[in-house]
Amino acid sequence: MKYILIASFFIASATKTFAQFDAGEQRAQKMARRMMDTLGLTTQQQDSIYAINMHIHTRKMQIWKQYANSEGDPITYFLQITENTRDSLYKAVLTPDQMTLYRRKKLNLLFNN
Repeated sequence: MKYILIASFFIASATKTFAQFDAGEQRAQKMARRMMDTLGLTTQQQDSIYAINMHIHTRKMQIWKQYANSEGDPITYFLQITENTRDSLYKAVLTPDQMTLYRRKKLNLLFNN
């Protein structure tokens, strides 16, 4: 009976982790497709944006695991630092015109919704 409970715990943990990764992967794909449509990305740029989004998602998951039991609020701080790297990573992939349009649309989403 003890082994069944332990096995159930590990299966539940693995399922939760996989579901979080899967949700992150779906979000990364959706963001890359939306950016391809709105910014006119090439297929190579779309693939790079997807990879950036997955990198950021993976880093955020690591932060959640690392600071889950910490006192204070280091999770929010480190998640924000990670999120703040997104634009600089995008800048390496997007053309100057695409980057300008991306920033304009981002500001519109932040302040007009």
